[in-house]
Amino acid sequence: MNNRFGGVGDGTTSNTQAFKAAVNYLSQYSSDGGGQLYVPPGRWLTGSFNLTTHFTLYLDKEAVLLGSQVTISFLHFRLNFFLFCRCKGRTTIVPVTSLNTDGINSDSCTNTKIEDYYIVSGDDCVVVKSGWDEYGIAFGMPTKQLVIRRLTWLSLDSAVIALGSEMSGVLQDVRAEDITAINSESGVRIKTAMGRGGFVKDIYVRDMKLSTMKWAFWMTGNYGSHPDHNYDPNAIPLIQNINYHNMVVENVTMASRLEGISGEGISGDPLTGICISNVTIGLAQISRKLKWNCTDIVGVKSIRQAIKSYTY
Repeated sequence: MNNRFGGVGDGTTSNTQAFKAAVNYLSQYSSDGGGQLYVPPGRWLTGSFNLTTHFTLYLDKEAVLLGSQVTISFLHFRLNFFLFCRCKGRTTIVPVTSLNTDGINSDSCTNTKIEDYYIVSGDDCVVVKSGWDEYGIAFGMPTKQLVIRRLTWLSLDSAVIALGSEMSGVLQDVRAEDITAINSESGVRIKTAMGRGGFVKDIYVRDMKLSTMKWAFWMTGNYGSHPDHNYDPNAIPLIQNINYHNMVVENVTMASRLEGISGEGISGDPLTGICISNVTIGLAQISRKLKWNCTDIVGVKSIRQAIKSYTY
């Protein structure tokens, strides 16, 4: 790395161009099975760069990648340190106290799999997005046909799976299964707000085991942050056909928090088509008096042992 492409592992020299040059050089071998970039011992400061398909980034046990500070004043979006495309992985670990450190973001992707991962995160573990407000609507690239399976997660203050809140380009056909999570804020969270537009629909979640949560299910239509003031306040998002099946939740302070969409000028836009079936929930020793909270939700309920037991 340091000899051929000009990298310097002293912790202060920028290696962004060196990494880009190395990746560009090795991309020629993708059709022959792929290349491998070896990063030797050192502290390698770099900005973001993209990895090609059929590519291995191999870090020596004494190698440390340092993300450079980037400020772009005219944009209102988070930047990526690494953007991995069509990759297989096993482990992502960041300090649980670090802010805004999502484990994996799937943004405006089609036909994607996220599987066989262990994630510790300071924010949401897996986030599904498709653009923010008027920019997401104009770009119009959805996230759809996403499969999430065989994962183990931990996130103290955020969700195991978060859909939105940037979902203006629409989220559709997301399937998650065989998920284990502990010590997280919520199991599955859907976030949206007036001004988002678009929709979240055809979400299928099954075979989840959750332990020590604030909420097993959380949907909110009042996640009201916006990148600027140019959004359309009448762009009402649609949340529909959300399915949760075969789930066991233990030590939870509240079973569910479901809140429809509300905003200035409307009395409420209800969430519809939500199916929660074959779900067993065990409450924590100190739990909330209100076990289920549903606001602006339209449908039929049929609860049979929805809350299995109290733990005293």
